[in-house]
Amino acid sequence: MNRRDLIPRQALVIGNNAVEVMDIDEYLRGHGWSATMIVDGVSQAVRAFERLARPFDLVVLAAPHTDPAALSFIRSCTEEGCPVIVVNGALATAQPGQIVLMTRPFIDSDLDEAMSTLGLVYA
Repeated sequence: MNRRDLIPRQALVIGNNAVEVMDIDEYLRGHGWSATMIVDGVSQAVRAFERLARPFDLVVLAAPHTDPAALSFIRSCTEEGCPVIVVNGALATAQPGQIVLMTRPFIDSDLDEAMSTLGLVYA
């Protein structure tokens, strides 16, 4: 067993649609993610990312992200080895194992596919 397997997986969900954010949180918790931090926008996400002792294990960006700060944030995540799911990511580019683009509306099977593409599969 890998040491990382013993550490609770942490996700950061960025979004301002309460129903969508709750659905993502419920999905993650149902698949063994122990901690989900939820913030409204990219500026709060940057602050949350900077305060953590270790990088998040996943970022789900479901908030508006058309400004350069969002692209910079996505780049920072991937540089830290944190995979990202970008919802309706017109400006983002998919990168195998690092960034997955997902469109609205989405369902659990779409999240399953995104997680699998990122290598975040479950036992």
